[in-house]
Amino acid sequence: MARKLHIPELSSDIIEITDGKGAVAQIAPMMGAWGLSYVASTPNHKDVSVLHRDFKEMALYPTKIRGGSPLLFPFPSWVMAQSQKDAYEVGNQLFHLPQHGFLRKQVFKVVSQTDDSVTLEAGSTAETLADYPFEFLAQITFSVTNGAFSTNVKVKNLSSGKMPMAFGYHPYLSVPLASQSQRNDVLLEMPYCTEIIQKSEDWIDYRSEPFNGGKVMIASDFSGTRYFTQFAYPFMRLLDKTSGLATKVQWRFGSNRQYVALWAPDPKSPYFCIEPWSNLPNSFGRPGELSQIEPGASLSFELILSLEEI
Repeated sequence: MARKLHIPELSSDIIEITDGKGAVAQIAPMMGAWGLSYVASTPNHKDVSVLHRDFKEMALYPTKIRGGSPLLFPFPSWVMAQSQKDAYEVGNQLFHLPQHGFLRKQVFKVVSQTDDSVTLEAGSTAETLADYPFEFLAQITFSVTNGAFSTNVKVKNLSSGKMPMAFGYHPYLSVPLASQSQRNDVLLEMPYCTEIIQKSEDWIDYRSEPFNGGKVMIASDFSGTRYFTQFAYPFMRLLDKTSGLATKVQWRFGSNRQYVALWAPDPKSPYFCIEPWSNLPNSFGRPGELSQIEPGASLSFELILSLEEI
């Protein structure tokens, strides 16, 4: 059975799951089903923190949500409507939601658990319906298997009509992966894909251009966020050559659209974010691009993190 733990810096108990082979993940159900940490081992490296975690910083939740792997729903990034930031329209009615939506601030309940997995659920409430007029159920299954950490999200539409939505993961990945390494030496290995470039402030208009893939220095400035789509294969890796380790980020989306946002606040931050999203910023400003879930139907998304030797 998964273990319940108390972290002194946090106001909520957490759940710990393990595969018994060196992979351990910690999840906070009461803090938006927040995947707080993921530690893995390889034959030559033990207890490597793949996800960045700083419990003192995490204690600022929900005012500040940074570290681990938060979940973004009913949209990643921000929205804008009628020249108002944090606003969007549904059926000619204006609603307001902050950046990355509300799911990461909801309270989840545990519905099942084993040593290596836990399933959590949360749904629409009177408060969420005031800001997002759709009834839904979100089921999150976290698991650790053969060293990898999976976050599987299923969103079910409980409304009588179609439910527009977008979704995203926001993993904060530790860089470098070992104390003897330097952040500036870490490279991002990317597939051949298409880069999306903003043309208008509200993201209603954008352009695309081919990106040849290969290895990119994360020492570059990613504070402005870069967006990519149409991938030759659905994963990227952060290569820590000095330690001989790599973090692999793999995604499986049920939506028609798949993007990855690359972000770090500055070139010296102890993390780098590879964020699989179903849609670009201001997704509700381009309603034709949103996923539309039929009544009673579900849409699933999966993020798989793993540690590899290179």
